[in-house]
Amino acid sequence: SSVGIVLAAPPPQTAVCDRAVAVGGMKAVARLLVSASLLGHASGEEGASETRLPEDTLLTAKQMHHMHTRLDENNDGEVSLREILDYATAMTRTLVTDGADDMLKDRDHFKDGEVHLSEHLHSLKLANDPPGAALTDEVKKHEAEKFEVADANGDGALNKQELISLMFPSTHDGVMEIEAKEIMRQKDKDNDGKLTLEEFMNEDVFEKEHWAYHFDRADADGNGYLDLLELKMWEAGHTDIDHMMRALIREADKDGNGQLSPEEFAEARHLINSHRDDESAAMLHIQRWVGHHEL
Repeated sequence: SSVGIVLAAPPPQTAVCDRAVAVGGMKAVARLLVSASLLGHASGEEGASETRLPEDTLLTAKQMHHMHTRLDENNDGEVSLREILDYATAMTRTLVTDGADDMLKDRDHFKDGEVHLSEHLHSLKLANDPPGAALTDEVKKHEAEKFEVADANGDGALNKQELISLMFPSTHDGVMEIEAKEIMRQKDKDNDGKLTLEEFMNEDVFEKEHWAYHFDRADADGNGYLDLLELKMWEAGHTDIDHMMRALIREADKDGNGQLSPEEFAEARHLINSHRDDESAAMLHIQRWVGHHEL
């Protein structure tokens, strides 16, 4: 857990995190986790830290008012859940863009300012275990499919923005769709197109209770299975950010209109010390956004 909130070690976003490790090392993982302001699987599990952040370390009302203005896309003076979620998605790409120049430089072996499929596969091969070990045909096919979708202009090479789409699938719906299908293929042992809890979890990493909690969050329709869309939303991090921000609005919305006024939003800054994990984690995301914009 972290000071004032719980950010439990998340179920690994298998293909997403693994690829970040393979190609960019721990720096890429750190950038991925920061981008999960998103979206990352900040946990709402029981067991929050009782440590409180001192009041003078919290965001100020002025900072919250500035952030409210940024979130209020339609300028109606209220912030809705949809506006917050849309902003969170946009911020994901903004945050990973900060290191995209280095990411492009590291993979541009031809030094032409773009990344070709052969360069991408070569980077994966270099980061393989052991380094230089050949990639399987299955991996090559999967990466080629993602590469094609990320290549927005179809010129056979990826510029910086297209490379971000490839390396961070949650920033591109089409790439994320391919990623989710591959994860479904790997986990769906009976090939029925959906996952049970047993198929979803990996007890080598976490105990069943942990996976059951996250499975229930991801199972949006409550039918006891995860379909492709639910898995995709989970892997992209959208499931948790949705839960967090709904909880934040539910707690801070004093007039009950389902939206947050500037005053309600400003008061929400105290929820980081609430010991209710979704609300606390939501405020952590907002603190990151404020810090990024230096408000």
